[in-house]
Amino acid sequence: MSWYIGRDGERRGPFDEQTLTAMVARGDVRPDDLVWHTGDAGWRAAREVPGLFLPPPLETGAPPRADARPQTRAPATAAPSPQTATAVPPPRRNYVRRHWDGDLSLPITYWVNGIGSTLLVIGLGALGAGLDWTDAPRMSAGVVALVIAFAMVATVWQLVGVWRSADKHVGRGGLQVWATLAKVAVVMGVLRTGVDLSETTVPQLGGLLEIVRGDPQHSGYELRVLRDASELEVAGPIGFGLSDEVQKILDAHPTITLVHLNSNGGRVEEAKKLAGLITARGLSTYSSGGCASACTLAFMGGERRLLRPGASLGFHAFDFPGMSALDIASVHREVIEFLVARGVTRPFAERAFDTPSSSMWYPTAEELIAAGVVTAEAKSDEVALSGITPSTLATLEQELLQFDLFAALKEFEPETYATVLTALRDGMQRGRTQLEVRQEVLPQVQKVYLAKLPYASDEAVLAISELMLDEMVELRQKSGELCRDVLSEDPRRSAVAGGELSAAIRAREMTVAGAVIRSAASGAYGPRPGARFDAQIEQIVGELAERWGEDVALLGEMDNPAADAAKVCDVTMALFRAVLARPPAEAAQLLRTMYAG
Repeated sequence: MSWYIGRDGERRGPFDEQTLTAMVARGDVRPDDLVWHTGDAGWRAAREVPGLFLPPPLETGAPPRADARPQTRAPATAAPSPQTATAVPPPRRNYVRRHWDGDLSLPITYWVNGIGSTLLVIGLGALGAGLDWTDAPRMSAGVVALVIAFAMVATVWQLVGVWRSADKHVGRGGLQVWATLAKVAVVMGVLRTGVDLSETTVPQLGGLLEIVRGDPQHSGYELRVLRDASELEVAGPIGFGLSDEVQKILDAHPTITLVHLNSNGGRVEEAKKLAGLITARGLSTYSSGGCASACTLAFMGGERRLLRPGASLGFHAFDFPGMSALDIASVHREVIEFLVARGVTRPFAERAFDTPSSSMWYPTAEELIAAGVVTAEAKSDEVALSGITPSTLATLEQELLQFDLFAALKEFEPETYATVLTALRDGMQRGRTQLEVRQEVLPQVQKVYLAKLPYASDEAVLAISELMLDEMVELRQKSGELCRDVLSEDPRRSAVAGGELSAAIRAREMTVAGAVIRSAASGAYGPRPGARFDAQIEQIVGELAERWGEDVALLGEMDNPAADAAKVCDVTMALFRAVLARPPAEAAQLLRTMYAG
């Protein structure tokens, strides 16, 4: 005799009587399920089939008495029969378990549950996307990590349920072709899941768990108030919580107008929040040590955007582990529009993110200014010294001794060297401007090596004189005042002018000034005044008078603010050229005589 079972719109079977009994014992058949067999006229509830869930009625063989009352079942004092033991229906399994076991129909398993679980994951993902990462980064990362973990579990649950349901599909009267197609879809889903796990899911979970752990890779930023609370330095990684700390300092010091940004990057969302804070306060931005990656977004928040000569801004595509190309492109479009709104040309903004995240594009200062990224290069008296870390201060002396000037000072003028070192350290720690530090240090250094000039070697005297001429030539192109002031005995004026010199000229000054101090220590050289040298100088001045007329009298007016600065500079340069045109030994001795005078 063959049995069939009807449940949830399905028809399963045929089963023999022994199999059906075993299914009842396991709980695979419930009392409310419909059953029928080949000898029945139609479907009926399983509980109505004698011997399945209830024992059959007892037959005594005697006809019932007319006055007999219905008999009630005696209390269960005796041990129940095996049939009575199965009378209590087994607990009904939940929907999730039935899917996992493949007991639901293939259409419901594949379509209804597949679409339902997908929509649920999408909804949870939208919830994670709406979280405020900058205010609660660890909680947000934890929620998104849980959503991803749930999606992974849901995927496995769906694939296993479809495969098992396909195994039972034919036995429930379904077509083999649908079972086969479902299994093919499962295989493709497994392959796709494996790719997603390796390329997206696992990297994303790693990045999210890094944030949950406190984001150590982007922690350790430093904040420092500079220059009498008029400037603030932000150094180190841009990590979550940085903007809130900056806001606290700005609230405590409303006199701050400039934010220094010296960072290699960090979290994009935090950089955008910092940029918004800087813009809302109307602050300017500046970088002395370099600003790259996400740091450039914060930099663009400045009203004025200044850059130290020689410093750089670095751009590249943003990235996050497991982030899809579509999501990255969406972030880049948003950032490009932000840059354009801040006055950057669109071609530059688009090119900035063409560089892969594994490398960096450093535009020149000219490109940055032309594109509207940087408004100007900072002057030495505009901003405080920044980019100074405890390690920088610890290695300051080591860095100084790489320059021959300071090495010579330490060896031959230790007291001056100690004074200079203290002034440099103090200026860095207090956030003084480069000009302020130069004004304090330069007079002490110049006092030493200018006093040594008449006693330096021929090579050193000629080298320092050629340097002075080149300094005047370079500054004359900017203004006559700077050209005149670079050789002034007024430390402020010479320091201001010296701050406008190129890095190459300043580096050269360190070398030749050191050579002057070292060679003078030998005691082998010195000025030799006499009639012959006086006559040579008079001859040179006379030749200049033929060309410059009365303006030759301006040779002694380097520190006269009322004199025509451009003419003072031009006549002085002509004097240097005339002397240096003489044979080297003669020129060196003439220069010694001039410097001694």
